[in-house]
Amino acid sequence: AGGAEISRGGFDASGWYDARVPGTVLGSLVADSVYRNVFYHRNLTLIPDSLFDVPWWYRKDFHAEAPRKGQHYQLKLNGISYRADIWVNGHQVASADTLAGSFRRFTVGVTPFIVTGKNVIALKIFRAQKQDLTIGFVDWNPEPADHNMGIWRDIHLVSSGPVTLETPFVATKVDTVTLDHADLTISAVVTSTGMELVKNY
Repeated sequence: AGGAEISRGGFDASGWYDARVPGTVLGSLVADSVYRNVFYHRNLTLIPDSLFDVPWWYRKDFHAEAPRKGQHYQLKLNGISYRADIWVNGHQVASADTLAGSFRRFTVGVTPFIVTGKNVIALKIFRAQKQDLTIGFVDWNPEPADHNMGIWRDIHLVSSGPVTLETPFVATKVDTVTLDHADLTISAVVTSTGMELVKNY
């Protein structure tokens, strides 16, 4: 099945594995007892890399309210390894050619696709390739077969008005001689949520 079908209500995912998020695909397979004793002897090296040559799907139902006038919804993705196509309620909202990088955070606008009641998000995750800068391992620690592919940090659905304030910061400069006064400089990243579908920072 494709993303449009997988990300709609009524899709039968009963045969899927339970995912541990945040975590990796292989971590979920170990938790679901597909692979056992992976830290014993050289068992980790016996897991075939070819299982992860293809992308893996994550799927989640969630409840929300349809956006009111002036309200905007955004998905905040704090850590995907390594690339992902993202679908919400049958609509593709981001693709792997722009949503890539283990240590990058992304904001994806999803306002037009959120409905009242049950919603569905589906992520098609691709593992890193040899040329990709991703989560590394020291040379004495064996790398897992999936190369840490998965959702390794939280994803949040955030609601806001037409403008968001992010990463607020207060810089202080105190008169340390007299302690009579201090200068405060307040800064933040201001974003118009209606201007773009995807941004990274």
